[in-house]
Amino acid sequence: MLEAFLQCWGKARPRDRQPYHPAAYHCLDVAACAQVILERLPLLRRRLATLLDVADPATSLPALIALHDVGKFSRAFQRKSMACWRPDLFGVEEPPSDPGHATSGFHLWSITELWRHLGADDEMRPLAQAVFGHHGAPIRNADTFHLRNVFGRKGLVLADGFATAVIAALDPQPFGRDAQFERASWLVAGLTVLADWIGSSQEWFPYCAPDLSVADYWQTTALPNARKAVDAAGIAAAQSASSLSYPAMTGVAKFDPTPMQMWATDVRIAPGLYIIEDSTGAGKTEAALMLAHRLIAGGLAEGLYVALPTMATADGMYGRMGRMYRSLFSGPVEPSLALSHGARDLNLGFQAALRIPDPDAGNFPDAERGEDVSYCNAWIADDRRKAFLAQVGVGTIDQALLSILPAYHQSLRVLGLAQRVLVLDEVHAYDAYMNQEIIRLLEMQAALGGTTILLSATLPIETKARLVRAYGGSVSEFSHHYPLATFAAACTKEPVVQQAVAARPQTVRTVPLSFEATPEAGFARAVAAARAGQAVLDIRNSVADAIETFSAVPDDIEARLFHARFAMCDRQIIQGDVIERFGPNGTSAERSGQLLVATQVVEQSLDLDFDLIVTDLAPIDLVIQRAGRLWRHDRGSDQPAHRQRAPSATREMIIVGPQPDPKATEGWLRAALRRSSFVYRNHAQMWLTAQALHEAREIKAPGDLRRLVEHVYGADAETRVPEGLRSALRDAARRSGSERAAAVASMLKVDTGYAHATPWDSDERVLTRLGADSITLRLAAIQGVRIVPWAAVRTTETDPNRLWALSEVSLRGFSGRDGIPAGFEAAAQAAKSQWSPWQRDSVPLVVVDENGETPAGLIYCSRLGLRRAS
Repeated sequence: MLEAFLQCWGKARPRDRQPYHPAAYHCLDVAACAQVILERLPLLRRRLATLLDVADPATSLPALIALHDVGKFSRAFQRKSMACWRPDLFGVEEPPSDPGHATSGFHLWSITELWRHLGADDEMRPLAQAVFGHHGAPIRNADTFHLRNVFGRKGLVLADGFATAVIAALDPQPFGRDAQFERASWLVAGLTVLADWIGSSQEWFPYCAPDLSVADYWQTTALPNARKAVDAAGIAAAQSASSLSYPAMTGVAKFDPTPMQMWATDVRIAPGLYIIEDSTGAGKTEAALMLAHRLIAGGLAEGLYVALPTMATADGMYGRMGRMYRSLFSGPVEPSLALSHGARDLNLGFQAALRIPDPDAGNFPDAERGEDVSYCNAWIADDRRKAFLAQVGVGTIDQALLSILPAYHQSLRVLGLAQRVLVLDEVHAYDAYMNQEIIRLLEMQAALGGTTILLSATLPIETKARLVRAYGGSVSEFSHHYPLATFAAACTKEPVVQQAVAARPQTVRTVPLSFEATPEAGFARAVAAARAGQAVLDIRNSVADAIETFSAVPDDIEARLFHARFAMCDRQIIQGDVIERFGPNGTSAERSGQLLVATQVVEQSLDLDFDLIVTDLAPIDLVIQRAGRLWRHDRGSDQPAHRQRAPSATREMIIVGPQPDPKATEGWLRAALRRSSFVYRNHAQMWLTAQALHEAREIKAPGDLRRLVEHVYGADAETRVPEGLRSALRDAARRSGSERAAAVASMLKVDTGYAHATPWDSDERVLTRLGADSITLRLAAIQGVRIVPWAAVRTTETDPNRLWALSEVSLRGFSGRDGIPAGFEAAAQAAKSQWSPWQRDSVPLVVVDENGETPAGLIYCSRLGLRRAS
């Protein structure tokens, strides 16, 4: 006679005639998935073996994970489906409200000997919260209720009977005395979530009648289905290429590696923190990929994730990775390249990568034929959180930071990142709040044995010291050499290794500086250079300043405006045109006499090249980044005529801003650059930047970059600040301290394990950055009696979801109210009915008329972007 607990349903939304899937079978499906995942991911298996002090976690964890849904044997849960309700088992008495089967299962473990064969002491509590927290957050310990009321006497017997059957069938090995349950809990939580997501698919686990015992179902059904499902999900480790050269990686036959890239081929490989500091254009990305390849080939990682500051820079990196990532792997598993950020559905390259390859049909991408080789498994691609399960992921830093914040299912991100080389590009580009988050992210990586590579052209030594300490490393004195490679072993007492590296010859250059006191004077020089046939960039620090400057361009100058306050559809058009015209393939005819007025959107990760740059004064690291867009590519007389610069071009960068007056006071910056004074609030650092640049009169790369950065950010910088600006420096220090404290208060604690210490929320609502006053709104136009997405009149796209996403734009300080013309309220309601409930509640709809005006006090046009009505 089969066990009575098999009559309890676990899933009851059938695709076929079988009305339900037994709870016991579903639990076994998930446990089997966990076992197969561990078999397919050997690095995860080894790390959990160490953390849990067991010979093989695949013989211990599946039985534990099989109990994740034991709360479904309660009468409170069983009553949720009257079609499956068994009064002969639970009686006819009305059960109390269900506290949630995960919660009731956790409390059943807490006060019974349900896990008596695994060691049910208090030390295992983080592991219990990890398993029962498979819905995305750990279980709250404070919830109290009467288990007998929730389960009923029979339910308690059924739950115990199921646990006993699982122990007998799976025969789990106990955890060792030296088990680190807190640290292991992060990985076990992610493993349980992943196994539950795969094990809940009816495609892979069809409903079965309760005809088999636990032992028989485990062997004949659960394990075979799990092997097929895990392989189909595309999460298995892909075989590394046995060796890799830079020509094979990049597809460039005559590739001459830089000194930093040569260092990446020779440096000792071990889990830890690598920091690569080198000039813009020195090939840091390729060096990081070579390091990642060697770590993967050495069994120390199973993939990589590249994190960037913005969605635009992530899109750019995704395109670059599409041409290189497959060279890291070989073997039967087709590696996935995933994109992870809030607007990834708008990336046409990523959408194209979701095709299902069919080798038999001859449509499998072939790198040797030069085809676009980007591919992403469909199961991985259907959720941003799964991007960390792809063999290679590219996305924003925000997606990685959600792994250390109380966002639902953050453990899935932790699970993926711990097995991947985490590459943080432009690591200097963050404020105090995000820097503190990055430190916690590195602490998590170090605790779980993961490796991180940091890339920067302008990393202050004080910031670097904090990042090294996050990995458990320390050093008495950091080298001032530049370029520099640094390595800190994870959580060991080994000394930090610092190695001076020679500069790439092509990056050795001098950028002459000149200065103008007012934006008007700088703009006049930009216009004159454009009239002389040069390609000119004028960078303003605020969108309002950029719009004003662009609006003043004379009619005889061909100019473009580029900033972040365009609807996504218009921004994509503008960015594509800017890259085509000013990028590496831009011709002399396309560039000649062109003026681009832009904001900070051009200073990072976009491969742009100008003959002359005019820029508002900004912090020194950003000035250096902007200088990297000057004469970036070889366009000398030895190049073909269609690539050469204008004959009038002379390498020069013009800094617009006030002189570094030694008697400067609080209003020093505001008087010359009013809006910049609000964008960059540490006016003491702005003064130090001006002082360093005026004294140098040029930027010598790479030899002078360290000195310039430390002049502004070094430990002794305060001694150089005028007395009248000391209060600004102290105010900035207080703000930074407050930001770091706010970040610490919002983050999860690595050493406490997967425990419920703070409210958890959706990853769409959990903030990774300060600046909550910035709001995303959706623009619309009027067509007859309908309201349509702005993108509907600007693109040929037809999908409503994509059209609305392409119509989004962000604005600081907006009230968040809709802007709908009178008489169109019903049309607006019909338009918003296409949105998700969350979007209807939190995203304003702003309708733009034929004159660009809106009822919300805003003006929009595709030429100038979004601005406030005067």
